[in-house]
Amino acid sequence: MLNEKINEPQKKSRFKNLFLQVYYRFIRLRDTPEQIAWGVAIGFFIAMTPTLGFQTYIVIPLAALIGVSKVAAAISVWLTNPLTAPFFYGFNYMIGAMILGYPFKVDVFTNPSWIEIFHSGRQVLYALLVGGTITGIIFGVAGYFFTEGMIRTAREKAKELKKIKEKIPVKAADLKKIKEKIHVQTPDLKKIKEKLHVPKLKK
Repeated sequence: MLNEKINEPQKKSRFKNLFLQVYYRFIRLRDTPEQIAWGVAIGFFIAMTPTLGFQTYIVIPLAALIGVSKVAAAISVWLTNPLTAPFFYGFNYMIGAMILGYPFKVDVFTNPSWIEIFHSGRQVLYALLVGGTITGIIFGVAGYFFTEGMIRTAREKAKELKKIKEKIPVKAADLKKIKEKIHVQTPDLKKIKEKLHVPKLKK
């Protein structure tokens, strides 16, 4: 129990660091917000299709053909990986099987490779394609609007920060001028004493 409590903050920290790495990687891309958002949308859509092992080879040429961010597409397609694929593919299969009226075959998702899916029968493949198309569209649309908003917000904040930094030297120069004026306007005590003929005290 104690080890589990200690490991929980470490796991949260790892997920947070991973999220921040992906976040900063996205906002530093030079493409337009729309190009990055479309790259994410395509990546999420392909991620939902039963193409594990070939996804990157599919999504990069597709992104290049459409003219959207290849980097964003390549990162986003890793939404499904050997760890997450059983969950996503299982969910997609359930949706597809319900729509097509096929029976459930859960054993195929213990090793969710394209070859294993293909040899499991056409029904499994068709169910995955139908379910994956539906979830792919949903994830793609959500990913597009979320990413576009995130990139625009991040870039607007960056512009505001740049403007603030540009104003700082001006303010520093103004402060210097104020100090110089104060120094000029400060009366010279020695000159005042001479004008008033203040007598020197004798010892």
